[in-house]
Amino acid sequence: MDAEKHPDEAVVLDDDHVGVLSRIILDHAPAGLTVAERNLAEEIDQVVTPPRPVLFPNLV
Repeated sequence: MDAEKHPDEAVVLDDDHVGVLSRIILDHAPAGLTVAERNLAEEIDQVVTPPRPVLFPNLV
């Protein structure tokens, strides 16, 4: 799904085993992406601290 074209239908997956970089690679992988490159993204995700949610008290 293209979230830019359908922002009201966007779905956010909260899979603990899939990191942000891996999600980007899965969604926007260029042609010819190797298995090694995909594995590298997964390895980076394992050592990177997950992003914390940002709270906006004015919007609650």
